[in-house]
Amino acid sequence: MTELEERMYRLSEALKRVEPENSSRLMSGVKYARDELILHEMQEIRDILTRSDYKLASGEQKEMVVKLQRLEEMLLSTDLDLQLQLQKLRLMRDIMKRLDTAIAEEDREQKRTVTTNDQDKRLQNLPKLREKLADLIRRETEHVELASKLIDGKVESSPVEIAAPAQPESNNQGAMQKDPVSTYDGANKKSDNPNDPPSVKLFHQQQQTRDDTKSLEQPLPELSEAREEMDQSLKLLEKQALGEALPHQKDALESLKKLAALLDKSQKDLAMELSQERFNSMKQDQQQNHSSTDKITDMLRELGDSGAGAIGEVGRATGSMGNAESKLGDRQPEPAGEQQTDALAALKYAREQLAQEEEKLLNQVRAEVKKRVLEGITEMLERQVTVRESTQRFAPRLKEGSRQVLTSVVALSKSEEQIMQIDDGLISMVEESEFGIALPATLRAVDEEMDDVKQQLAAGEATEDVVSAEKQIESDLKELLECMKQLPSSGKSDNKKSPDGQDRQRELNRIIAELKMIRMLQTRVNRDTKHTDDDRTARADHLSAELQQRLQALHDRQQDVEDVTDKLITERGNEVQQ
Repeated sequence: MTELEERMYRLSEALKRVEPENSSRLMSGVKYARDELILHEMQEIRDILTRSDYKLASGEQKEMVVKLQRLEEMLLSTDLDLQLQLQKLRLMRDIMKRLDTAIAEEDREQKRTVTTNDQDKRLQNLPKLREKLADLIRRETEHVELASKLIDGKVESSPVEIAAPAQPESNNQGAMQKDPVSTYDGANKKSDNPNDPPSVKLFHQQQQTRDDTKSLEQPLPELSEAREEMDQSLKLLEKQALGEALPHQKDALESLKKLAALLDKSQKDLAMELSQERFNSMKQDQQQNHSSTDKITDMLRELGDSGAGAIGEVGRATGSMGNAESKLGDRQPEPAGEQQTDALAALKYAREQLAQEEEKLLNQVRAEVKKRVLEGITEMLERQVTVRESTQRFAPRLKEGSRQVLTSVVALSKSEEQIMQIDDGLISMVEESEFGIALPATLRAVDEEMDDVKQQLAAGEATEDVVSAEKQIESDLKELLECMKQLPSSGKSDNKKSPDGQDRQRELNRIIAELKMIRMLQTRVNRDTKHTDDDRTARADHLSAELQQRLQALHDRQQDVEDVTDKLITERGNEVQQ
């Protein structure tokens, strides 16, 4: 294998100018061998064999044979362009899968940064809120003391001044900076008449404290409980019912104190939560996603022109990620979140551009895929007819007990297996190119029919039932061939409507072809269900293990039909209604 890789590489370099197509074929082979780690896995198998673990080695060898067969197909393929396009398609899908992962991770990190920023703003604002709350507590305490003295008769009838609240110091410019508590008044109103009695003075003071409390409810919604108690006390103070108002004033004061304790705890908790370790963790997560996205850039370069647009967007995303890392390291969540938002938008746009390139490539591939599928089904049909004719020819002589004929019948199972290999190759190609919604399931259904025939032939059976099953396979292949001829090779046109209605007719043919294939699948399930039910009845309702397996297989096949139908509804439902 080492020598093969070296020779492929050297020969590819030598043929670059004179035979560029063969040179590309060889380089694709080298890349495939290295991407699949064929040489490395061979070394691992050798080590397993050294340990005499033959069961594990056998499984690994089977997988290795598949990879080597794939490499052989690449080197011997006569349609190199299709192979290269499918390889490019696989790379595109791998990149889009990685982009989806990067997008999901960046979205998670961006949301976490936004949450952190909100917490950081709250932490920065808590000291100001706590200061305002302390002032409200001081003033409400004075209201409670005055009310208590008035009730006890310890205050003279002359007006009593209550100390004005402490004013926050102004900054160097002589004006307070704007913050969430900028609507806080912070000063008790004087009554209109300086000769008002203390009870009236108390009413006005409590009213101002209530108003200032209400102005702080937006940043501190928990203040609503204290403010409601103040409202109740004001209604009673206005009626001079000091004794009834005092409990409400005390409840308001108690609520304010509880909130103060809650803010102190919240400030302590936030300070602990917004530690440097948290920012370091966020930075590390961003660095990891940055690194993963850098690898996507390297993969995009392999797409050539098809990945050019996406490379630019991914490059912008990685730049924004780098900026976010720096901001997180400096404990600046707000600008970091903005950079992550930009990175997320760039990644999504890159994903969108790559999806458009994928669709373009699929439309280029599908025409060749349709040609290959038609050729493959035709070859399968011709070979199946040969197997069936041979089975019919051997059947009478097999009854005579000829060992030579028995050997010939068993050999037919090999021919049936070769037909199945063609079918498996078509399934793989169709699934890669996303050619048709029901086609892969229909090809798999035919493959299952052929597998049953192969098993019977391998057991030396050439009965009428076997011949009937072979004829059914031929019938299904013919019907599938007709469906394929009707199925358009290209995807839906970007034009809303062509002048001559060709787009509409093409899409109509596509839907009809898909429905015919679904009908084939459902007809087969129905036919096998009836046969299974007949067998169950013949066995007096006894469900043997073999019969239970058949029922489970029928269940799975019916589920396949349902899944395919749902997919057709999802992708073509609007067109059917039109």
